[in-house]
Amino acid sequence: MLTGCSTSQGTAPDIASEETTEEAVQNKPEGLIYYVTDHGTTDTANLSSLIAEATEIGYTWQEDSLLNMPSDCMILLINSPKEDITNEELSFLDTYLDNGGRMLLLLPPDEREIRFKYIERLLEEYCIQMDYDMITETDNQRILNDDPEFFRIEQVEVPSRMPLGENTANIAGFMHHARSFHMVYGDNYSAIKQDAMLETAVTAIGKPFGGIQDDPITFENEQLITMMYSRDDTRHNSIIMTVGSSDFLLDENYKEQTSTVVHDWLFGSFYWLVYGYQY
Repeated sequence: MLTGCSTSQGTAPDIASEETTEEAVQNKPEGLIYYVTDHGTTDTANLSSLIAEATEIGYTWQEDSLLNMPSDCMILLINSPKEDITNEELSFLDTYLDNGGRMLLLLPPDEREIRFKYIERLLEEYCIQMDYDMITETDNQRILNDDPEFFRIEQVEVPSRMPLGENTANIAGFMHHARSFHMVYGDNYSAIKQDAMLETAVTAIGKPFGGIQDDPITFENEQLITMMYSRDDTRHNSIIMTVGSSDFLLDENYKEQTSTVVHDWLFGSFYWLVYGYQY
């Protein structure tokens, strides 16, 4: 565990000791996705299409509060929290990650004047900065429905062994209502392996949105990261993956063509988080 983290009062699962080979992967179930239902996350009543697709493929879906996470959790999914985690939960998650845990956090913009202090602290351990912004696209050729917050995304290099749809690279992808992330240097940066997965064009701007900064930052003249991963080699290759939008998962948007690319990246990430980076 990194300096400055509290000791966990809970028992997080040890998943790093499992040996995974290509042959074993082909013959075993896909693993348990655990969906956190507290902290004001999106109600799964609005995610029936996502859950149906995940279970049809072979994943096991389970949902409950964060501290009730089972020992066989393979992917911890936190979707659009409206409340910060607590210090106790941060300690619990640190233990989970120390043992090789894998987390996927969907963190869309929030207009409220609040700060997610402990979520920020967790991400900073993996050299990720969550920006309090809303991405808008200034190039009208890269937006949908005359909405500058509904913008085209660029697909960055796919991590090794992460499967995507055969034609995904040739399809235009879009995100709506998204925040950005930045890679930052920490004391443990030499142990971190990280990369962008989806990002904007350089014409997009990250405008201050929510948060409590006295001097909020506008991000411009750069490609803004909307999806990324970060792996810590000193913590049994544990991974945190962040996505700056979430409304593409709602039933009302799930089957829209504009959601196809992000869906492919999400399901490719499910597989990669469970198996792909290990062998």
